[in-house]
Amino acid sequence: MFSVGLLHAAHSAVSAIDFDTMAALLAGLWISAVYYGEKLIAFLFTYGKEIIGLLGGAYGILNWWYYRESVLHYRLEKYLTREDARLKDARRDVLYTLARPGERRQFAEPKFAVLPLRKILRRRNLDSRWSWRLPESEADRLLSGALKRISRQNAVLEKAQQNYREQTVTAHILKGVVAALKAQRNEKREGAFRSASLHEFRMALAIPGRDHRLFVLEQIGHQLRCLGMLDAAAETYTTLQAEIHLQPPGKAKDLALARALKWRAVVHQAIRIYDGTPGTGALRAWGGPAQGLGVKAAVEELLKPHAPLTDWDAVEYGDTAYVAAFVAHNLGFNEMERESLSDAATAYASAQDSQTRPLWRMRGKEKMIAKAARAGIKRVQDAQQRGDYDHAWLLPPGAPLETQSDAPQNPPEPIGSGGGQNGVPQTS
Repeated sequence: MFSVGLLHAAHSAVSAIDFDTMAALLAGLWISAVYYGEKLIAFLFTYGKEIIGLLGGAYGILNWWYYRESVLHYRLEKYLTREDARLKDARRDVLYTLARPGERRQFAEPKFAVLPLRKILRRRNLDSRWSWRLPESEADRLLSGALKRISRQNAVLEKAQQNYREQTVTAHILKGVVAALKAQRNEKREGAFRSASLHEFRMALAIPGRDHRLFVLEQIGHQLRCLGMLDAAAETYTTLQAEIHLQPPGKAKDLALARALKWRAVVHQAIRIYDGTPGTGALRAWGGPAQGLGVKAAVEELLKPHAPLTDWDAVEYGDTAYVAAFVAHNLGFNEMERESLSDAATAYASAQDSQTRPLWRMRGKEKMIAKAARAGIKRVQDAQQRGDYDHAWLLPPGAPLETQSDAPQNPPEPIGSGGGQNGVPQTS
């Protein structure tokens, strides 16, 4: 009893201390808030007019800048309209100077009358009365200078048109990306958002230019794949691969080609799963021989000069190796499956190790790479331990997975076990 009473008294004392400490802390915070609030109010009373004046001046300068730009476009439009009217008048006046065939003129081709033409040149200020040259020669000199000036102005106009085209492309791409993001977050309207995203990317692709075509074609293929239009997606990825071959050699080209090979294989595998024959047609998509190692070998050959891979490059290669393992799993190539999963795990681990800070301190691209690497490692572990592949990640929505066997898949067999060695499919 004595010990229980002693514990109760100690608990009461600690509670009292905690309450007093908390009350003192809150009082200190309140006093600090009142003090700094008074300082802020005094500062606003002292310098309020100056602050409002600065903000108003900045707002006025900003409005002036926008108004100046809009006036520039308006003046350019008026100038082009006025110059176009002057050119039409000049062409009409020149037609009046044609010496037409008549009773005394028997010729087929039109000839210009000299005196009327000189009058037209003087009227258009294309002749100098103080020059010793003939009006035609002086006009020719002035017009040559005008053509050079027009050529320079036309170059500026072409740059402006190129800039407007790039802005339009960027706007369509951003709208397509936003619609695709909405599709990921709204399952009920996913089809509508995917269609809207596909429309925006196609609008961007229709605008002349080569810098954006590879990215836009890849995004069109992704949206078609997510909508279940697998044949159209396969055709788009094939077009993408053909355009990548036209790019100058380098790391960017090799990485883009590796991605195109991977997505072609994913689409072909999805088509075969829809047909109920998974794996049988995927080898053709890899770009290698019919009995060969498939896309993984082709991608390894592409990326060998750029090793070691880190960051997104390592994640991309891990995804490719995981897809290759999935195809080998469907074909019964156990050794190829085991090696592909091992390579995928190594690539994901390399991407994860390149991020040195803990996840809670990462931001932006660094955090996205770390999350993608962790998700990839989890997928590989599920495939290695249980033979369970992430069909939601591998295949487009709505793939008829029930056509596959309902029995759980066996994990890949080690080297030296029964069937499926050296790329030879298992036989019953």
